[in-house]
Amino acid sequence: MKDYTILEKLDAILNFIINERDEIGLSEYLNNNYNEAVELLEKLSKDGYIKREQKTKNDPFNSIPTTEGRVFSISGGYVGHKAANDLKEKLSNDKVIIDLKNAKRIYKTYWITFALACLGALLGIYTFVNNLLSSHQSTSLKNETVQKKSIKAIK
Repeated sequence: MKDYTILEKLDAILNFIINERDEIGLSEYLNNNYNEAVELLEKLSKDGYIKREQKTKNDPFNSIPTTEGRVFSISGGYVGHKAANDLKEKLSNDKVIIDLKNAKRIYKTYWITFALACLGALLGIYTFVNNLLSSHQSTSLKNETVQKKSIKAIK
């Protein structure tokens, strides 16, 4: 038990309390390392995963699991939650790297995009004005043609 991490020890103690199975020599460990065992049990109690029922001052290990403790143990315990948080942090870091690359790409292509947008706007304005003037000229030509036809009709 000595080469396990604190999170693994917490999970082992919680599983021991829930299942009442000693898979890694926990009872011997708890008796030999009294102070550390008490600290681990206090941590589990503070987190709300066990209720301590200390009948005597000499027996701090008498504990029962709470519903939250059972759910927490089933969902992976401390080690599982740490792995999930590590994965979430890794994904967040990867997202930041991708966002930074996109920001650099946008910064590099901004002026090209801006110039093309301005060129498109100018061409649109030019085409609009050109069509407006050509329609005005064609209207005046039609008026002249109508006037010539009406003069010929009168003669």
